[in-house]
Amino acid sequence: MLTMHTQTPNYRVEADNINLIAQMYHGRAKKSTWRYRFKSLEQMNNYIAAEIAKFERWMLAKAERKAQIKANAETLRAAIKVGSVFCHSWGYEQTNINFYQVVAIKGKSTLIIREIAKHSVRQTGWASDEVVPAVDKFIGEPETVRLNQWGSINRRCGTASLTDTKQKHHRSWYA
Repeated sequence: MLTMHTQTPNYRVEADNINLIAQMYHGRAKKSTWRYRFKSLEQMNNYIAAEIAKFERWMLAKAERKAQIKANAETLRAAIKVGSVFCHSWGYEQTNINFYQVVAIKGKSTLIIREIAKHSVRQTGWASDEVVPAVDKFIGEPETVRLNQWGSINRRCGTASLTDTKQKHHRSWYA
């Protein structure tokens, strides 16, 4: 005799009290997460209770992480203003640096950016130096981008992060 032990929108447990078989499904899954045969009804009920408690702790931790990410995103969004500069460091066997300046903000997470020039401030060796952004010296066309949950913008070869206009960034151009 198959009896439904517990069901919520997040999980479902089916238990057969005669044959001592139980299985658990997470979310809308059609395949069970686990399916076991037990030696006693007490062992089955204890295992089910422990698995439900473990899953509920996991769901609570997941909700807390999601809330923390959202709070961090709001803090990062508040720091971004028109004129803010993003740095994109990328390359293989060389380090390329691109800077982008925010020229407009639309809504909560949509930015209009333009690539800006960079100034070399110090040679650090053969074919390498340190650069800083040249604010308001635009070299690219306006581009609409979206902030991700970490307050960065996605670029073709990685992400660009918010930077200070005086911070030096290492660049090398010989591969």
